[in-house]
Amino acid sequence: MADSIFFIDGFNLYHSLIGTYPGKQNYKWIDLKKLCMRFLEPKDSLLDIYYFTALCIWDSNKANRHQIYISALENTGVNVIKGKFKTVTKKCRGKCKEEYQTHEEKRTDVSIGVKLFSLANDYEKAFVMSADSDLVPAIEEARKYFPDKKFICVIPVGKKAEELKSICDESRKMKEKHICSSLFDKDITLADGNLISCPVEWR
Repeated sequence: MADSIFFIDGFNLYHSLIGTYPGKQNYKWIDLKKLCMRFLEPKDSLLDIYYFTALCIWDSNKANRHQIYISALENTGVNVIKGKFKTVTKKCRGKCKEEYQTHEEKRTDVSIGVKLFSLANDYEKAFVMSADSDLVPAIEEARKYFPDKKFICVIPVGKKAEELKSICDESRKMKEKHICSSLFDKDITLADGNLISCPVEWR
């Protein structure tokens, strides 16, 4: 058996889902443990899952929905690694050149890179679920120091990820059938007995 760990770029996956299926809000209520199992071979064993994300700092309703989802994930044993959003000032790309404020999520690529290194003695296969080319340096370095490990890119729907594919040993393409078969039940009883439900906005 090949011990396998998944490293999931939460916002890359989220934006692929809402960008590819804007009318299917229920796809946000996805059971990542079930989803990861779809990409394992019979000889693979799922050792752990790490989900990298950050809570929205400008919309409390979005943050509350996200926290409910995090509770559902943690109930299945998923490890949640939280980054932060940072307020940044940018200039309009058009003729106006006016400045505006927006938010950028920070730390995900660095956090994934750190985990790839710190957990290398635990896994034989590292599945990286993302299409973000910012992860290329981290995977390149991990491959250099741990040449006996296999790195597999799981490409979210609607993405190509050519750079990630080029440095990984294998790649797997996520399809809608994987999502449809990996959704949580609408109501979930947590290990402590509390009940949580899929946010109404996601149904």
